[in-house]
Amino acid sequence: MQTRASEPPLDRQQLIAVSVERYRCFARQARLDLRPLTLLYGPNNAGKSAFLRVLPTLANSVAANATSAWEIGGRDGPGRGSSFMDMLWRGKRLKKMELTTHWRTAQGTRRDRFVLEYLDELPGVVVAEVEVTDEAGAVVLGAQALYHPKHETFQLADETELRPDFHGLVPRNIDAHAELGPLAQRMKTLEGGVQWLLGTRASPELYVRPADVRRVQMSPDGSEAASMVVGSAEIRESVRRFYADPEIGRDLRVESAGDGRHRLILDSPSRTEWRIPLVDVGASMGQVLPVLVAAAQA
Repeated sequence: MQTRASEPPLDRQQLIAVSVERYRCFARQARLDLRPLTLLYGPNNAGKSAFLRVLPTLANSVAANATSAWEIGGRDGPGRGSSFMDMLWRGKRLKKMELTTHWRTAQGTRRDRFVLEYLDELPGVVVAEVEVTDEAGAVVLGAQALYHPKHETFQLADETELRPDFHGLVPRNIDAHAELGPLAQRMKTLEGGVQWLLGTRASPELYVRPADVRRVQMSPDGSEAASMVVGSAEIRESVRRFYADPEIGRDLRVESAGDGRHRLILDSPSRTEWRIPLVDVGASMGQVLPVLVAAAQA
């Protein structure tokens, strides 16, 4: 009977970087370090947007409703309607890519590496290899999937076989190996943790009803942003501070319109009697609202 590996509490584990290989323009391993504020900049066609899309795809791939180890989403999702094969590096037509998550724990840093492969026989994307490295740099789990149709069975270096039963990127058979439980816990912390927004977002509606921010995550077009401002005093105060900056000089207020409906007012502090709705203050003011809401939730 194997005991599960000892792990620090989940709130003491933090995703600090993501690496990819054989993905888009990244033939070799490329790493994106994450900070409280991470800015991505560089020349055109350098892979900025492609790398950025890894984060929401990763979050989708650990969700309870994931159907693939690389859950791209529909046309409004991070893949913009692309397939897994569309996202692979085209230098060698391998149907595989590597994805590595790097974590900070109480003891140091560890990493989880996945090799994802497209199987024509399914068809679909599966975990073909998984490797867990501990804080000392030692590989504590290294397993490779057998060939289809035994692709759900993995083999360790000593030829011991196990069935992790991956659902997306989350192993469900956590008793099969001591490291699978902690791996599942780490990956599940990413569920719902990434807010993907399109470059062009929906204009806020004039009248909205308050949203329960504990249950609602914004759509990629940010159409729920105004409802979330109405429904959360904490989000509203954070957004209000942005608009109140001297460079903008606007006062955000919520005005009841009756029947449970509200509208967002964005007045000049010296002309509060004008009661100017947010939708009438300029497109840029509405376009930035979903970004502000996402920042307030971070």
